[in-house]
Amino acid sequence: MRSYLHNPDEAFFQGQRPKLARRIGFSEEAMTKDADRPADASDAPFLEAAVETAFTLARIQWGLGEPLADVVATVGRTCERIRHALARGLVPGPRIVDLWLEIALVGADPAGTAAISERLRRGDVPGLSTRGDAAQWFLVGLRALVDGDDKAAVEAADALGLWLGDPGTAPADASAFAASDLLIGATARREQDAFDRAVEARVQSRVAAYGRTGELRRSAYGLLDAAGTAVARLASRRGLSLPPDNPYLATELLDAMPWPSAGDPPA
Repeated sequence: MRSYLHNPDEAFFQGQRPKLARRIGFSEEAMTKDADRPADASDAPFLEAAVETAFTLARIQWGLGEPLADVVATVGRTCERIRHALARGLVPGPRIVDLWLEIALVGADPAGTAAISERLRRGDVPGLSTRGDAAQWFLVGLRALVDGDDKAAVEAADALGLWLGDPGTAPADASAFAASDLLIGATARREQDAFDRAVEARVQSRVAAYGRTGELRRSAYGLLDAAGTAVARLASRRGLSLPPDNPYLATELLDAMPWPSAGDPPA
């Protein structure tokens, strides 16, 4: 396994791999058959699950210390699934649009990143504007960073910080958003010291959460921090240094999947 600061259930994840591989094979056959047919509402659960399944496998490959080339290939296939779904006209729902944007950033996919950001800019994600929660403010901040609107990113980070700091509005799974307001704010302001502190705070929170015994040891979300790694990508594009070989902010993966120089980079 890679150098982890928590205690995942390795045997459980090893058992999940063949099941995920079978699902991925089935979904690839189905996507090939239906590639030219516009997606409708009945296709959404399948296409969304196809993306989530592929990225879950990538998280597990990363967590189990499998060859980096295999992780890169799986993340790349996940990005292909997102582009496939978007090309068929699927509008990602509010529950998964943030994950799709994070995957596109982690996977160095300018086309996917731009397409998702454009849908968000046009308000094409039904139900998103009515959520009014920490996840929405995180997504607003992330999209602002993608669009190069640092002022809007700082405003979103400040709003997110208020949500996280209020016991009445803080999400039940606080580790999912730990220090995310600080990460976005430091990235937008291009402040290295503040970014380093935010990374450390986020890592320690996730270590505390996923290092416990019980079901969280079986959560693939504890193996690779997609949200934090996506922000790290944007921070790097702004000239901030990333912590080397950080197992949660998968800096080794970002190095292996550099942002294409010919693509429209996050500003």
